[in-house]
Amino acid sequence: MLATLPLTRLERAGVLFLFVIVIPAFGVLVEYRTAFLERRMGDLDCFLRPAWAVRVGADPYTVTSANGWHYIYPPLFAILMTPLADPPPGADAAGFLPYEVSAVLFFLINVFCAIAAAHCLASAYEQASNDPAVRGQPRFCRRWWTLRLWPALACSLPMFHTFMRGQVNVFILAILAAALAGWMRGQNFRAGLWLALAICIKVIPVYLLIYPLWKRDLRGLSGCAVGLFVGLALIPALVFGPTRAIAHYETYAKVFFAPLLKLGDDQSLRDEIVSTDSIGVKNALHNWTYPDRAQRPDDLPAWGKLMYLVLGIGMTIVTLWPSTKTISGTARVARPFAALLVLMTIFSPICHSHYLVFCLPAIMCLMAQHWQFRTTIRLPGLLVICLFAFVATIAVAYLPGMEILKDRCAALFVTLPLWAILVAQMWHGSEPSQKTEPAPPSRTLVAA
Repeated sequence: MLATLPLTRLERAGVLFLFVIVIPAFGVLVEYRTAFLERRMGDLDCFLRPAWAVRVGADPYTVTSANGWHYIYPPLFAILMTPLADPPPGADAAGFLPYEVSAVLFFLINVFCAIAAAHCLASAYEQASNDPAVRGQPRFCRRWWTLRLWPALACSLPMFHTFMRGQVNVFILAILAAALAGWMRGQNFRAGLWLALAICIKVIPVYLLIYPLWKRDLRGLSGCAVGLFVGLALIPALVFGPTRAIAHYETYAKVFFAPLLKLGDDQSLRDEIVSTDSIGVKNALHNWTYPDRAQRPDDLPAWGKLMYLVLGIGMTIVTLWPSTKTISGTARVARPFAALLVLMTIFSPICHSHYLVFCLPAIMCLMAQHWQFRTTIRLPGLLVICLFAFVATIAVAYLPGMEILKDRCAALFVTLPLWAILVAQMWHGSEPSQKTEPAPPSRTLVAA
């Protein structure tokens, strides 16, 4: 069936089922677990209690959630969450939304960010495509929907896990999708601003600064510098005052960077930061070196840390080096940035399985590049196998009794092929051409 045909009746029913039944039903489950159990589940209160502290003039890094957890992000996100702030027991609740309402709104914002991420990125691929049939395809045709839905469905388990945990990963995904779309459209300064916003909310996107640095993209770096100044310095100084803002950053360094990097004697918050449930490269090296969890030391030996560092630097260079080639179309921007997103995820010192939602741009990039100059939406067998293994492994690892898959970081090994295919395409210099599958002129565009 042609990619530019409207959805079939069955396909439209599937889309309606997803948006009208599945997502609202899952939202009810999230709301119940977050707000109506005897013990609040998830991390949402880790953001809303610090938001309360911002509103009343307290230190957001000293307050704790209902479960006793601390806020370990830069100040900006706590400031942005102040409309949903949650006062602790005994505090004056006048003027604050009920926690149940805040939980609903946070879930809806998460869903909006997921939709925005997929649509923003897919639109950028379509607009920048080398294939005129893709650029001029009817809105809501089969390829229009599949480019947005299939990558999201492939990442649905980590995405829904993020929703359930009340985490910020989908926020960051939407912001980084906007950054990538900006670079694809030649809006480099704006892309740098978006990247800065992601860094100001969650620290790990700072790794992605390597992209504009490698490209010597002065406009992108300028946008990022402006955004970092506004998000990390100006807004906190305006909200807290310069003196209190500096004091809060000192506390932040003590509660986050010191335990993470072992830079001080106070390790009281280390268990909140360094999770044993991570599935990144560092955790794989650690867990495979010491298979017996009961006898496993707290940290990697020196050789393991060196290997972790060498792998990170080496894979980053392997990703960026071919991007200096003269490649037309979206590939020169989309492939390296999407591949770097995968590396950002798996080399993060903390990489929970729900962080794999950041693989969505890589999956979408592979699909979008394959569909250029093709009239169908079939995928190559290798990519289908990789996606099936990716989804199935993450799903099985969540099942009771399959904890060994998490402990052995199985999700990491089915994520690496996504990065490898992108990098192989860059090194090969492969770019779809019109000779691959010329579209019949009379059937290319069919009105939706």
